[in-house]
Amino acid sequence: TRLASARLRCTFMAKSLNDHFANSILGRVGIVENAGAILVSQTCTARTLIELATAKAKGTLIIYDCCDPYADYEGSVYGVYAARRFWDLAALADAITVPTEGMRSLLRDLEIRKPVFILPDTIDYQEQTNQEPVAPNQSVIWFGNPGRGNFEAGAWALQALTERWCHAVTLITDPSKISTRPDCCVQPWAYDGFVNRLLLH
Repeated sequence: TRLASARLRCTFMAKSLNDHFANSILGRVGIVENAGAILVSQTCTARTLIELATAKAKGTLIIYDCCDPYADYEGSVYGVYAARRFWDLAALADAITVPTEGMRSLLRDLEIRKPVFILPDTIDYQEQTNQEPVAPNQSVIWFGNPGRGNFEAGAWALQALTERWCHAVTLITDPSKISTRPDCCVQPWAYDGFVNRLLLH
């Protein structure tokens, strides 16, 4: 549950397959011997890449789920050099899935000659759904991964909300990865109870 892409693109996908196609398809997280198809999301270790190539040689279809623009990312993600692994997976895949038309256009611009299908994200925090209305208040929450400019892109708006409209600003993120003004409250993210935390602010 630490990574949204793992939930949205793997765990929830397997659950949906099992909920809706239980009589004909079995969705599992992890590589299973004799699988008809394996979907690998984002990136993978060298060992997993070898396992995928071995499975493909035995006739398993390989689907690369690409939901971040790693092709031009000159850095590592969890110890894996992202751009190189992107090209490894794109070459190995029989098909590629992406969450948005923008990502599909990016892959077309890279002249990747594989079928690319849009598979939108599912709803996150599914079991925490709460439809109770929340009374308006003078607080704002920014939630996300601050890396790759995500926080910096909206920092000006948060500053304006604080200075011009006197809103209390809370950042829910990894406190070790962000530095901000002292008038912002920074809280660590946790999956459990996340939706109720939003409702309390």
